Amino acid sequence: TMKTFLPLSLALLLPTAAPAKKAPEPSRFLAGDEEVCDFQENECITPQIFLVDGEDSVPLPANTVSIDSSTNNQVTFSIAQNFGSPSWMVASYIRPADAFDSMQCDDEVIAPASGTSMTYTAKCSGGKAAIEFYVHDSSFVNATETNNCFADGAVWGDGSNVAMYKLELSCGGAAICGDELAPPELDEEPDDETATLKYACKHPKNTARYSLITKGDAFVTALELWGSVSIGGLFSSGNGNGRLRIGTLTQWRSYMFQVIGKCDMDFVGTVKP
Repeated sequence: TMKTFLPLSLALLLPTAAPAKKAPEPSRFLAGDEEVCDFQENECITPQIFLVDGEDSVPLPANTVSIDSSTNNQVTFSIAQNFGSPSWMVASYIRPADAFDSMQCDDEVIAPASGTSMTYTAKCSGGKAAIEFYVHDSSFVNATETNNCFADGAVWGDGSNVAMYKLELSCGGAAICGDELAPPELDEEPDDETATLKYACKHPKNTARYSLITKGDAFVTALELWGSVSIGGLFSSGNGNGRLRIGTLTQWRSYMFQVIGKCDMDFVGTVKP
Protein backbone atom coordinates (compact mmCIF):
# COMPACT_ATOMS: atom_id res chain seq x y z
CA THR A 1 0.00 0.00 0.00
CA MET A 2 1.01 3.58 -0.63
CA LYS A 3 1.46 5.92 2.37
CA THR A 4 1.09 9.68 2.15
CA PHE A 5 3.19 11.91 4.40
CA LEU A 6 2.20 15.54 5.05
CA PRO A 7 4.79 18.25 5.52
CA LEU A 8 5.30 19.08 9.22
CA SER A 9 4.13 22.67 8.73
CA LEU A 10 0.84 21.49 7.23
CA ALA A 11 0.32 18.78 9.83
CA LEU A 12 0.53 21.38 12.59
CA LEU A 13 -2.35 23.30 11.01
CA LEU A 14 -4.75 20.34 10.92
CA PRO A 15 -7.32 20.12 13.74
CA THR A 16 -6.65 17.51 16.38
CA ALA A 17 -9.01 15.89 18.84
CA ALA A 18 -8.94 17.57 22.25
CA PRO A 19 -7.95 15.29 25.11
CA ALA A 20 -10.87 14.00 27.13
CA LYS A 21 -11.46 16.11 30.21
CA LYS A 22 -11.07 14.10 33.37
CA ALA A 23 -14.11 14.27 35.61
CA PRO A 24 -13.37 15.52 39.13
CA GLU A 25 -13.07 12.86 41.77
CA PRO A 26 -15.78 12.72 44.40
CA SER A 27 -15.17 14.68 47.56
CA ARG A 28 -13.31 12.76 50.22
CA PHE A 29 -15.89 14.04 52.70
CA LEU A 30 -18.83 12.53 50.80
CA ALA A 31 -17.92 9.07 49.54
CA GLY A 32 -15.16 6.83 48.29
CA ASP A 33 -11.60 6.98 49.55
CA GLU A 34 -12.08 9.13 52.61
CA GLU A 35 -8.93 9.52 54.65
CA VAL A 36 -9.20 7.97 58.08
CA CYS A 37 -7.10 10.04 60.48
CA ASP A 38 -5.75 8.66 63.73
CA PHE A 39 -6.84 11.60 65.83
CA GLN A 40 -10.08 12.81 67.37
CA GLU A 41 -10.55 16.57 67.46
CA ASN A 42 -12.64 19.48 66.28
CA GLU A 43 -15.95 17.64 66.43
CA CYS A 44 -19.31 19.29 66.96
CA ILE A 45 -20.97 17.09 69.59
CA THR A 46 -24.02 19.38 69.69
CA PRO A 47 -24.35 23.01 68.53
CA GLN A 48 -23.51 23.98 72.12
CA ILE A 49 -20.74 21.43 72.83
CA PHE A 50 -17.54 21.45 70.76
CA LEU A 51 -14.83 18.80 71.20
CA VAL A 52 -11.51 20.58 70.72
CA ASP A 53 -9.29 17.58 71.32
CA GLY A 54 -9.87 13.99 72.40
CA GLU A 55 -8.02 10.76 73.00
CA ASP A 56 -7.36 9.09 69.65
CA SER A 57 -7.39 5.55 71.04
CA VAL A 58 -10.46 6.08 73.24
CA PRO A 59 -13.13 8.08 71.37
CA LEU A 60 -15.43 10.14 73.58
CA PRO A 61 -18.57 8.04 74.27
CA ALA A 62 -21.92 9.49 73.27
CA ASN A 63 -23.83 11.54 75.85
CA THR A 64 -20.80 11.90 78.12
CA VAL A 65 -20.87 15.71 78.40
CA SER A 66 -24.09 17.69 78.79
CA ILE A 67 -25.06 21.24 79.70
CA ASP A 68 -27.51 21.54 82.59
CA SER A 69 -27.94 25.32 82.60
CA SER A 70 -26.06 28.43 81.56
CA THR A 71 -25.99 32.21 81.57
CA ASN A 72 -23.69 34.65 79.81
CA ASN A 73 -21.29 34.40 82.76
CA GLN A 74 -21.24 30.74 83.74
CA VAL A 75 -22.33 27.28 82.64
CA THR A 76 -23.25 24.25 84.74
CA PHE A 77 -22.34 20.98 83.03
CA SER A 78 -22.22 17.26 83.81
CA ILE A 79 -19.76 14.53 82.85
CA ALA A 80 -21.20 11.01 82.80
CA GLN A 81 -19.14 7.92 83.48
CA ASN A 82 -19.61 6.10 80.17
CA PHE A 83 -16.11 4.61 79.94
CA GLY A 84 -16.61 1.15 81.45
CA SER A 85 -14.70 0.76 84.73
CA PRO A 86 -12.14 3.56 85.07
CA SER A 87 -9.92 3.89 88.14
CA TRP A 88 -10.64 7.60 88.46
CA MET A 89 -11.95 10.68 86.62
CA VAL A 90 -11.21 14.36 87.20
CA ALA A 91 -12.38 17.62 85.60
CA SER A 92 -10.41 20.85 85.11
CA TYR A 93 -12.10 24.22 84.56
CA ILE A 94 -12.23 27.85 85.74
CA ARG A 95 -14.45 28.49 88.75
CA PRO A 96 -16.93 31.40 88.42
CA ALA A 97 -15.10 33.43 91.10
CA ASP A 98 -11.58 32.77 89.78
CA ALA A 99 -9.43 34.67 87.28
CA PHE A 100 -9.40 33.49 83.70
CA ASP A 101 -5.82 32.22 83.97
CA SER A 102 -6.62 29.93 86.91
CA MET A 103 -7.89 26.70 85.36
CA GLN A 104 -7.87 24.16 88.18
CA CYS A 105 -8.69 20.50 88.66
CA ASP A 106 -11.56 19.44 90.87
CA ASP A 107 -11.30 16.54 93.31
CA GLU A 108 -10.76 13.23 91.60
CA VAL A 109 -13.67 10.80 91.62
CA ILE A 110 -12.39 7.34 92.50
CA ALA A 111 -13.86 4.35 90.65
CA PRO A 112 -17.10 6.09 89.59
CA ALA A 113 -19.94 3.69 88.90
CA SER A 114 -21.14 3.31 85.34
CA GLY A 115 -23.87 5.82 84.46
CA THR A 116 -23.17 8.19 87.33
CA SER A 117 -22.57 11.88 86.61
CA MET A 118 -20.36 14.60 88.10
CA THR A 119 -21.66 18.17 87.93
CA TYR A 120 -19.54 21.35 87.82
CA THR A 121 -19.94 25.08 87.12
CA ALA A 122 -17.40 26.91 84.92
CA LYS A 123 -16.72 30.56 84.19
CA CYS A 124 -17.47 31.91 80.70
CA SER A 125 -15.54 34.22 78.41
CA GLY A 126 -16.66 35.36 74.98
CA GLY A 127 -19.77 33.20 75.11
CA LYS A 128 -17.86 29.98 75.83
CA ALA A 129 -16.29 28.03 78.69
CA ALA A 130 -13.19 25.87 78.24
CA ILE A 131 -13.11 22.59 80.16
CA GLU A 132 -10.92 19.50 80.30
CA PHE A 133 -11.32 16.15 81.96
CA TYR A 134 -9.10 13.12 82.43
CA VAL A 135 -9.98 9.42 82.68
CA HIS A 136 -7.65 6.70 83.98
CA ASP A 137 -8.18 3.07 83.04
CA SER A 138 -5.57 0.31 82.87
CA SER A 139 -7.08 -0.78 79.55
CA PHE A 140 -6.15 2.58 77.94
CA VAL A 141 -2.75 1.25 76.91
CA ASN A 142 -2.20 3.86 74.19
CA ALA A 143 -3.40 6.86 76.23
CA THR A 144 -0.52 8.81 77.79
CA GLU A 145 -1.84 12.24 78.68
CA THR A 146 0.02 13.98 81.49
CA ASN A 147 -1.71 16.50 83.74
CA ASN A 148 -1.01 18.74 86.71
CA CYS A 149 -4.05 17.71 88.70
CA PHE A 150 -2.21 15.80 91.39
CA ALA A 151 0.72 16.55 93.66
CA ASP A 152 1.86 12.94 93.94
CA GLY A 153 2.89 12.70 90.31
CA ALA A 154 4.35 9.23 90.63
CA VAL A 155 0.86 7.84 91.26
CA TRP A 156 -1.60 10.16 89.49
CA GLY A 157 0.32 12.43 87.17
CA ASP A 158 2.68 10.20 85.21
CA GLY A 159 0.21 10.01 82.32
CA SER A 160 0.13 6.23 81.97
CA ASN A 161 -3.27 4.97 80.79
CA VAL A 162 -4.78 8.46 81.05
CA ALA A 163 -7.13 9.86 78.39
CA MET A 164 -7.77 13.59 78.11
CA TYR A 165 -10.68 15.47 76.51
CA LYS A 166 -10.80 19.23 75.86
CA LEU A 167 -14.12 20.88 75.10
CA GLU A 168 -15.79 24.25 74.71
CA LEU A 169 -19.30 24.79 76.08
CA SER A 170 -21.77 27.44 75.03
CA CYS A 171 -22.80 30.05 77.59
CA GLY A 172 -26.31 31.38 77.15
CA GLY A 173 -27.38 28.66 74.73
CA ALA A 174 -26.07 30.11 71.47
CA ALA A 175 -24.59 27.72 68.91
CA ILE A 176 -20.78 27.62 68.84
CA CYS A 177 -20.40 24.99 66.08
CA GLY A 178 -22.35 23.10 63.43
CA ASP A 179 -24.58 24.06 60.53
CA GLU A 180 -26.13 26.88 62.56
CA LEU A 181 -22.92 28.84 61.97
CA ALA A 182 -22.76 28.25 58.22
CA PRO A 183 -22.79 31.47 56.18
CA PRO A 184 -26.19 32.17 54.63
CA GLU A 185 -26.83 31.47 50.97
CA LEU A 186 -26.23 34.46 48.73
CA ASP A 187 -29.14 36.01 46.84
CA GLU A 188 -29.44 35.14 43.18
CA GLU A 189 -28.32 37.76 40.72
CA PRO A 190 -31.21 39.84 39.33
CA ASP A 191 -32.30 39.16 35.75
CA ASP A 192 -32.80 42.83 34.97
CA GLU A 193 -29.42 44.51 34.39
CA THR A 194 -30.75 47.83 35.71
CA ALA A 195 -31.69 46.16 38.95
CA THR A 196 -28.01 45.82 39.85
CA LEU A 197 -27.99 49.55 40.58
CA LYS A 198 -30.03 48.80 43.70
CA TYR A 199 -27.24 46.67 45.17
CA ALA A 200 -24.31 48.09 47.11
CA CYS A 201 -20.81 47.13 45.99
CA LYS A 202 -19.55 45.10 48.96
CA HIS A 203 -18.20 41.71 49.91
CA PRO A 204 -20.65 38.93 50.82
CA LYS A 205 -21.42 38.45 54.49
CA ASN A 206 -18.69 36.70 56.53
CA THR A 207 -16.02 37.16 53.83
CA ALA A 208 -13.59 38.53 56.43
CA ARG A 209 -13.71 35.21 58.27
CA TYR A 210 -11.80 33.51 55.44
CA SER A 211 -8.07 33.60 54.74
CA LEU A 212 -8.40 31.87 51.37
CA ILE A 213 -11.25 31.70 48.83
CA THR A 214 -10.69 30.04 45.44
CA LYS A 215 -12.84 28.86 42.55
CA GLY A 216 -10.41 26.05 41.70
CA ASP A 217 -7.56 24.18 43.41
CA ALA A 218 -5.40 25.56 46.20
CA PHE A 219 -1.98 24.45 47.48
CA VAL A 220 -0.81 26.01 50.75
CA THR A 221 2.73 25.92 52.15
CA ALA A 222 2.05 28.00 55.27
CA LEU A 223 1.97 26.57 58.79
CA GLU A 224 -1.10 28.55 59.87
CA LEU A 225 -4.10 30.35 58.38
CA TRP A 226 -5.86 32.65 60.83
CA GLY A 227 -9.11 32.45 58.88
CA SER A 228 -11.04 29.56 57.36
CA VAL A 229 -10.89 28.42 53.72
CA SER A 230 -13.47 28.05 50.95
CA ILE A 231 -12.02 25.96 48.12
CA GLY A 232 -13.90 25.15 44.91
CA GLY A 233 -11.46 22.42 43.87
CA LEU A 234 -8.74 20.32 45.45
CA PHE A 235 -7.18 21.59 48.68
CA SER A 236 -3.75 20.35 49.74
CA SER A 237 -0.77 21.52 51.79
CA GLY A 238 2.94 20.95 51.62
CA ASN A 239 4.84 22.85 54.29
CA GLY A 240 6.75 19.70 55.28
CA ASN A 241 7.30 21.02 58.81
CA GLY A 242 4.15 19.96 60.62
CA ARG A 243 0.38 20.14 60.47
CA LEU A 244 -1.36 23.12 58.91
CA ARG A 245 -3.65 24.94 61.37
CA ILE A 246 -6.69 26.57 59.75
CA GLY A 247 -9.10 29.08 61.29
CA THR A 248 -6.98 29.83 64.35
CA LEU A 249 -8.58 33.21 65.03
CA THR A 250 -11.94 33.17 63.26
CA GLN A 251 -12.81 29.56 64.24
CA TRP A 252 -15.23 29.55 61.30
CA ARG A 253 -16.52 26.75 59.10
CA SER A 254 -14.36 25.76 56.11
CA TYR A 255 -15.69 24.55 52.77
CA MET A 256 -13.93 22.50 50.09
CA PHE A 257 -14.79 20.16 47.24
CA GLN A 258 -11.94 17.76 47.83
CA VAL A 259 -9.00 17.54 50.19
CA ILE A 260 -5.74 15.60 50.10
CA GLY A 261 -3.75 15.22 53.32
CA LYS A 262 -6.58 15.95 55.76
CA CYS A 263 -4.64 14.15 58.47
CA ASP A 264 -1.92 16.81 58.17
CA MET A 265 -4.41 19.64 58.75
CA ASP A 266 -5.92 20.97 61.96
CA PHE A 267 -9.26 22.67 61.35
CA VAL A 268 -10.10 24.83 64.36
CA GLY A 269 -13.55 25.36 62.84
CA THR A 270 -15.73 22.58 61.45
CA VAL A 271 -15.44 21.33 57.86
CA LYS A 272 -18.22 20.94 55.29
CA PRO A 273 -18.00 19.50 51.75
